[in-house]
Amino acid sequence: MSVMKHLALTAAVMLVLSCGQRNKEAQNALEDPHQNIDREQLIEMNRKYLKAENQAIEAYVKDRKWDYTVHSNGVYYRILKKGGQSLKPKEGDVVVFRSVMELLNGKRLYEEAPTRRMLRIDREDAEIGLHEMLKLFSPGDSVQMVLPSYLAFGLAGDLDEVGMRQPIVYSIKIEKIQTQQ
Repeated sequence: MSVMKHLALTAAVMLVLSCGQRNKEAQNALEDPHQNIDREQLIEMNRKYLKAENQAIEAYVKDRKWDYTVHSNGVYYRILKKGGQSLKPKEGDVVVFRSVMELLNGKRLYEEAPTRRMLRIDREDAEIGLHEMLKLFSPGDSVQMVLPSYLAFGLAGDLDEVGMRQPIVYSIKIEKIQTQQ
């Protein structure tokens, strides 16, 4: 083999190997996009955001002069009307209710008029805070509540009308509870 062919072959092999190494480095960067972000910084940024979100929710309920309760999960709520029944839903029961959803700025979501919904408690895909809070109420109860973003649509929102990290205001009237047989 001539020296030129040998040099060309060596150069080609080195080029392929260096491309493979660069590709591997690029792939590693894609696998962990936060590799250069300090974990403690992320935790602290999240704490600050949650504090600011909680302050916004507190301001919302105080501006409207709600006589509210704060549930242990962080949901602010008020009971507008008690229905007088004692039946409360549990896992597997279906709750039939009417609801209106809004953002803290008052923008209505999805429908202008109350929408009739059915939700099988702890068994259907819906906001986790909604599942948790519906367990507190009985048929005939009317409530308003503000779900923090982490109990509503989370970090990403719903990819439609709810943006990233948005608390959701619900106005709900429980119509009936279909108990699991």
